[in-house]
Amino acid sequence: MNSLKQISAGIFSSKKDLHALSEKIEAKLLVISDSHGNSPLLKYIITSYSQECDALVFAGDGAGDLLSILEQATEDRKLKEVLPPVIAFVKGNNDPYQYFSKKLLEKKLFKKEEFAALPIPRETLFSAAGKKILLLHGHEQGVYYSNQTLTEYAHKRDCQIAIHGHTHVPAESMSSVYIMNPGSISLPRMMTKQGFAYTFIREDLIYSRFFGLKDRKTYEFAPYNPECLM
Repeated sequence: MNSLKQISAGIFSSKKDLHALSEKIEAKLLVISDSHGNSPLLKYIITSYSQECDALVFAGDGAGDLLSILEQATEDRKLKEVLPPVIAFVKGNNDPYQYFSKKLLEKKLFKKEEFAALPIPRETLFSAAGKKILLLHGHEQGVYYSNQTLTEYAHKRDCQIAIHGHTHVPAESMSSVYIMNPGSISLPRMMTKQGFAYTFIREDLIYSRFFGLKDRKTYEFAPYNPECLM
């Protein structure tokens, strides 16, 4: 369960849980991106597929969708209980720089205002199972064309993993940096499916398992290999 306290820009967790994530022997991340206003589907994925996950990672373009769900969780105990202990998020190229919230900031920060601005950062850094992770949307690093700039950028941040969105195409690659994109839950491209991914991290291995929408009526997702459809 998440504390729903923003301990730094782009991170909802507690200091204890964030530290525990970095010290784990192995970690499982639920990685989602590019919801583009499809808050109901995003909520369904979170409530149905976040069990046993150590963190929820959102790579932008729909940050408001995620934050609106977190607002709901402040008053919905069952929803709050399924949220992983660490939630990391960033701004996409279609997201605003801040989200006006009445519930996600401490009351002492409100002063006499009815709401306060919660910043949505362009990048977020955190660690899982001993690996430092760079989370960003990817549009500023030219991910449509290659991973070179993103790889160099991750090296400058001393990160072993980079997670991004933007292209709406699920993919992973491993060179000096492990780079992954979960695809889009609402607007897939390149003949891929609406979907998300689990990323598994341990000392000697990093890999992702992709899930695509199998049935639009029931919101059923199933594992698939995106390369088979490209």
